[in-house]
Amino acid sequence: MSAEVLVPVARRLIAVHRVPHADPTALARALARAHLRRIDRGAKLCELGGTSDRMFVLLDGEVRVQRHDFNGEMRELARLTAPSVFGHMGLIDHSPRSATCIACHELRVLILGRAAYNDLVGSGSPEGHALRRLVIASLIRQLTDAHSLISRLGQEAPPPAEPDPTETAAGSETTTSDAPNEEAALLELAGVLDGWTVDRSGLREDVSFTAEENRPRRTPKRYP
Repeated sequence: MSAEVLVPVARRLIAVHRVPHADPTALARALARAHLRRIDRGAKLCELGGTSDRMFVLLDGEVRVQRHDFNGEMRELARLTAPSVFGHMGLIDHSPRSATCIACHELRVLILGRAAYNDLVGSGSPEGHALRRLVIASLIRQLTDAHSLISRLGQEAPPPAEPDPTETAAGSETTTSDAPNEEAALLELAGVLDGWTVDRSGLREDVSFTAEENRPRRTPKRYP
Protein backbone atom coordinates (compact mmCIF):
# COMPACT_ATOMS: atom_id res chain seq x y z
CA MET A 1 0.00 0.00 0.00
CA SER A 2 1.17 3.53 -0.67
CA ALA A 3 2.34 5.83 2.11
CA GLU A 4 -0.39 8.34 1.27
CA VAL A 5 -3.12 5.76 1.87
CA LEU A 6 -1.49 4.68 5.16
CA VAL A 7 -1.29 8.16 6.72
CA PRO A 8 -4.69 7.79 8.49
CA VAL A 9 -3.59 4.41 9.86
CA ALA A 10 -0.36 5.97 11.14
CA ARG A 11 -2.29 8.78 12.82
CA ARG A 12 -4.54 6.32 14.61
CA LEU A 13 -1.62 4.15 15.74
CA ILE A 14 0.06 7.24 17.14
CA ALA A 15 -3.13 8.09 19.05
CA VAL A 16 -3.63 4.54 20.37
CA HIS A 17 -0.05 4.16 21.60
CA ARG A 18 0.35 7.84 22.53
CA VAL A 19 3.60 8.24 20.62
CA PRO A 20 5.21 11.57 21.55
CA HIS A 21 6.57 13.88 18.82
CA ALA A 22 5.53 11.44 16.12
CA ASP A 23 5.47 12.19 12.41
CA PRO A 24 2.52 10.32 10.84
CA THR A 25 3.84 10.85 7.34
CA ALA A 26 7.20 9.26 8.20
CA LEU A 27 5.48 6.39 10.01
CA ALA A 28 3.24 5.85 6.98
CA ARG A 29 6.32 5.58 4.78
CA ALA A 30 7.73 2.98 7.18
CA LEU A 31 4.50 1.00 7.09
CA ALA A 32 4.57 1.13 3.30
CA ARG A 33 7.60 -1.21 3.48
CA ALA A 34 5.26 -3.94 4.75
CA HIS A 35 3.31 -6.38 2.61
CA LEU A 36 -0.49 -6.33 2.51
CA ARG A 37 -2.16 -9.68 3.17
CA ARG A 38 -5.78 -10.77 3.32
CA ILE A 39 -6.41 -13.33 6.04
CA ASP A 40 -9.35 -15.74 5.99
CA ARG A 41 -11.66 -16.16 8.94
CA GLY A 42 -10.26 -18.66 11.45
CA ALA A 43 -6.74 -18.53 10.02
CA LYS A 44 -3.80 -18.24 12.41
CA LEU A 45 -1.53 -15.24 12.01
CA CYS A 46 0.95 -16.62 14.52
CA GLU A 47 1.02 -19.54 16.94
CA LEU A 48 2.10 -19.90 20.56
CA GLY A 49 5.73 -20.98 20.71
CA GLY A 50 6.33 -20.23 17.03
CA THR A 51 9.21 -18.29 15.53
CA SER A 52 8.95 -14.50 15.79
CA ASP A 53 10.06 -13.39 12.36
CA ARG A 54 7.55 -10.63 11.56
CA MET A 55 5.28 -7.99 13.05
CA PHE A 56 1.73 -7.14 12.08
CA VAL A 57 -0.40 -4.03 11.64
CA LEU A 58 -4.11 -4.80 11.72
CA LEU A 59 -5.95 -2.64 9.17
CA ASP A 60 -9.50 -3.88 9.72
CA GLY A 61 -11.40 -6.53 11.59
CA GLU A 62 -10.59 -8.26 14.87
CA VAL A 63 -7.96 -10.75 16.00
CA ARG A 64 -8.55 -13.18 18.86
CA VAL A 65 -5.50 -13.71 21.09
CA GLN A 66 -5.28 -17.06 22.91
CA ARG A 67 -2.81 -18.74 25.24
CA HIS A 68 -2.78 -21.58 27.75
CA ASP A 69 -3.99 -20.91 31.26
CA PHE A 70 -2.48 -22.48 34.38
CA ASN A 71 -4.37 -25.71 33.74
CA GLY A 72 -3.05 -25.99 30.20
CA GLU A 73 -6.37 -25.06 28.60
CA MET A 74 -6.47 -22.56 25.74
CA ARG A 75 -8.13 -19.35 26.88
CA GLU A 76 -8.97 -16.11 25.10
CA LEU A 77 -6.62 -13.43 26.36
CA ALA A 78 -7.70 -10.37 24.38
CA ARG A 79 -9.33 -9.06 21.21
CA LEU A 80 -7.27 -6.80 19.01
CA THR A 81 -9.17 -4.22 16.95
CA ALA A 82 -7.91 -2.12 14.08
CA PRO A 83 -5.60 -0.40 13.91
CA SER A 84 -3.25 -2.38 16.13
CA VAL A 85 0.42 -3.27 15.97
CA PHE A 86 1.44 -6.64 17.39
CA GLY A 87 4.13 -9.27 17.10
CA HIS A 88 6.97 -6.76 17.51
CA MET A 89 8.17 -8.06 20.90
CA GLY A 90 9.65 -11.15 19.29
CA LEU A 91 11.56 -9.01 16.80
CA ILE A 92 13.16 -7.15 19.70
CA ASP A 93 14.18 -9.99 22.01
CA HIS A 94 14.00 -12.95 19.57
CA SER A 95 11.58 -14.73 21.92
CA PRO A 96 9.03 -17.25 20.60
CA ARG A 97 5.43 -16.20 20.17
CA SER A 98 3.72 -15.72 23.53
CA ALA A 99 0.21 -16.37 22.17
CA THR A 100 -1.80 -17.61 19.21
CA CYS A 101 -3.54 -14.98 17.08
CA ILE A 102 -6.61 -16.02 15.06
CA ALA A 103 -8.64 -13.93 12.62
CA CYS A 104 -12.21 -13.50 13.89
CA HIS A 105 -13.32 -12.99 10.28
CA GLU A 106 -11.73 -12.03 6.97
CA LEU A 107 -9.36 -9.13 7.53
CA ARG A 108 -6.33 -7.32 6.19
CA VAL A 109 -2.95 -6.91 7.82
CA LEU A 110 0.38 -5.38 6.96
CA ILE A 111 3.27 -7.79 7.56
CA LEU A 112 6.74 -6.41 8.17
CA GLY A 113 9.46 -9.06 8.13
CA ARG A 114 12.51 -9.09 10.39
CA ALA A 115 14.91 -7.97 7.67
CA ALA A 116 12.83 -4.92 6.78
CA TYR A 117 12.25 -4.15 10.47
CA ASN A 118 15.96 -4.30 11.29
CA ASP A 119 16.78 -2.19 8.25
CA LEU A 120 14.31 0.50 9.30
CA VAL A 121 15.08 0.70 13.03
CA GLY A 122 18.80 0.52 12.36
CA SER A 123 18.75 3.46 9.99
CA GLY A 124 18.88 7.11 10.86
CA SER A 125 16.03 7.93 8.50
CA PRO A 126 12.81 9.68 9.57
CA GLU A 127 10.97 6.46 8.77
CA GLY A 128 13.24 4.48 11.10
CA HIS A 129 12.85 7.07 13.87
CA ALA A 130 9.06 6.96 13.50
CA LEU A 131 8.91 3.17 13.72
CA ARG A 132 11.27 3.10 16.72
CA ARG A 133 9.13 5.69 18.51
CA LEU A 134 6.02 3.57 17.89
CA VAL A 135 7.68 0.42 19.25
CA ILE A 136 9.16 2.20 22.28
CA ALA A 137 5.84 3.88 23.06
CA SER A 138 4.14 0.47 22.85
CA LEU A 139 6.63 -1.01 25.33
CA ILE A 140 6.18 1.92 27.70
CA ARG A 141 2.41 1.48 27.57
CA GLN A 142 2.82 -2.20 28.41
CA LEU A 143 4.83 -1.38 31.55
CA THR A 144 2.53 1.48 32.54
CA ASP A 145 -0.64 -0.58 32.08
CA ALA A 146 0.93 -3.51 33.95
CA HIS A 147 1.85 -1.24 36.87
CA SER A 148 -1.69 0.12 37.00
CA LEU A 149 -3.16 -3.38 36.88
CA ILE A 150 -0.86 -4.63 39.65
CA SER A 151 -1.85 -1.65 41.81
CA ARG A 152 -5.54 -2.30 41.17
CA LEU A 153 -5.22 -6.00 41.94
CA GLY A 154 -3.40 -5.15 45.16
CA GLN A 155 -6.22 -2.85 46.25
CA GLU A 156 -8.91 -5.36 45.34
CA ALA A 157 -7.24 -8.34 46.98
CA PRO A 158 -9.04 -9.31 50.20
CA PRO A 159 -7.00 -9.74 53.40
CA PRO A 160 -5.93 -13.33 54.09
CA ALA A 161 -8.45 -15.25 56.15
CA GLU A 162 -7.46 -16.39 59.61
CA PRO A 163 -7.06 -20.19 59.72
CA ASP A 164 -9.59 -22.16 61.74
CA PRO A 165 -7.72 -23.79 64.65
CA THR A 166 -10.12 -26.74 64.72
CA GLU A 167 -9.60 -27.46 61.03
CA THR A 168 -5.84 -27.07 61.38
CA ALA A 169 -5.79 -29.46 64.31
CA ALA A 170 -7.85 -31.97 62.37
CA GLY A 171 -5.34 -31.80 59.53
CA SER A 172 -7.88 -30.72 56.94
CA GLU A 173 -6.76 -28.61 54.02
CA THR A 174 -8.10 -25.11 53.52
CA THR A 175 -9.72 -24.32 50.19
CA THR A 176 -9.07 -21.24 48.10
CA SER A 177 -12.39 -20.24 46.61
CA ASP A 178 -10.78 -17.22 44.96
CA ALA A 179 -8.30 -19.32 42.95
CA PRO A 180 -10.17 -18.95 39.61
CA ASN A 181 -10.33 -15.18 40.09
CA GLU A 182 -6.63 -15.06 40.92
CA GLU A 183 -5.75 -17.13 37.86
CA ALA A 184 -7.87 -14.86 35.66
CA ALA A 185 -6.13 -11.79 37.11
CA LEU A 186 -2.69 -13.29 36.51
CA LEU A 187 -3.66 -14.24 32.98
CA GLU A 188 -4.85 -10.67 32.39
CA LEU A 189 -1.57 -9.33 33.77
CA ALA A 190 0.40 -11.64 31.47
CA GLY A 191 -1.56 -10.28 28.52
CA VAL A 192 -0.76 -6.70 29.48
CA LEU A 193 2.94 -7.45 29.96
CA ASP A 194 3.11 -9.22 26.61
CA GLY A 195 1.44 -6.24 24.92
CA TRP A 196 -1.79 -7.96 23.89
CA THR A 197 -4.02 -5.59 25.85
CA VAL A 198 -4.03 -1.86 25.07
CA ASP A 199 -6.06 0.70 26.99
CA ARG A 200 -7.88 2.82 24.39
CA SER A 201 -9.85 4.91 26.88
CA GLY A 202 -9.76 8.62 26.29
CA LEU A 203 -9.31 8.33 22.54
CA ARG A 204 -11.43 10.41 20.23
CA GLU A 205 -13.89 8.06 18.58
CA ASP A 206 -15.54 10.66 16.37
CA VAL A 207 -12.57 10.50 13.98
CA SER A 208 -12.17 7.09 12.37
CA PHE A 209 -9.42 5.94 10.05
CA THR A 210 -9.69 4.23 6.70
CA ALA A 211 -7.11 2.51 4.56
CA GLU A 212 -8.80 3.69 1.35
CA GLU A 213 -8.55 7.44 1.92
CA ASN A 214 -5.68 9.78 2.63
CA ARG A 215 -7.39 11.71 5.42
CA PRO A 216 -9.54 10.82 8.41
CA ARG A 217 -13.27 10.97 8.02
CA ARG A 218 -15.55 12.32 10.71
CA THR A 219 -18.56 10.35 11.82
CA PRO A 220 -21.56 12.70 11.70
CA LYS A 221 -23.13 13.42 15.07
CA ARG A 222 -26.69 12.32 15.60
CA TYR A 223 -29.07 14.52 17.49
CA PRO A 224 -32.30 13.34 19.11
